[in-house]
Amino acid sequence: MKEHLYQLQTSGYTFLRGAISAAHLDVLRAGVDKLLQEDDATWGAERLEAMGQRGALRNLCDAGAPFVELLVNSPVYPIVDQMLEKGYILHSYDGLVLLPGYGRFPWDFHTDFSPLAGVCFPANRTFGINCLYYLDDATEANGATWIVPASHRCVLSAPAAEDLAQLAFQAVGRAGDVLLFDGRIWHCAGENRSEQARRLIKVLYCSPWLRPQMDYARAVSAGVRSRLDARTLNLLGIGVAPPATVEELRERLSQRARP
Repeated sequence: MKEHLYQLQTSGYTFLRGAISAAHLDVLRAGVDKLLQEDDATWGAERLEAMGQRGALRNLCDAGAPFVELLVNSPVYPIVDQMLEKGYILHSYDGLVLLPGYGRFPWDFHTDFSPLAGVCFPANRTFGINCLYYLDDATEANGATWIVPASHRCVLSAPAAEDLAQLAFQAVGRAGDVLLFDGRIWHCAGENRSEQARRLIKVLYCSPWLRPQMDYARAVSAGVRSRLDARTLNLLGIGVAPPATVEELRERLSQRARP
């Protein structure tokens, strides 16, 4: 684990190779395929394309047991626990399908926290870790993600896309690998020039002072919540809302002050 932590702190990214079993990959792929079909049927493929949302499958927390299992028992936690401050939360949990002929390189280089791009933080601190679970082999041909090494240290709020493209490389990997990178890394989806969709799952964790992509405390159904452990409930923001009364505020502050 020390090697992974060092790579994250210095280069801004690291790989966990072969972290997801073949059996779990099978059910995750089947689940993503089903969600994509349902999304197209519910929203309409053309409408989703116009919104730039086709293939972006939201709120996997509430999308079935295989996705809940991945969130509850993820292999990334020993690393994320060391990188983020105590009490970190789930920012987003999505399936991302890059269909044949689709792509965003090189015009869509971005960070996961665009409003904070260019803000200087201490070198040993981060406020977000992105985890990409490769459900398929990610290759140059099918649009593996482009990342700019060490760009989490960048203090420019909007580097030119052509400059980032010159510095970036494609993070190719095998199905079952997990790519972890600092949320400040500049990155971009590639172009899928193959005949098959490239599927992955994105889980982004962040400091508790940041606002998540969705209000997961309300977005996750009661049936799912009832089966979750305390750690996962905290990740979803359930039971960790800001104090609503002075009494509650003082009780929480007093707990922090106790040795």
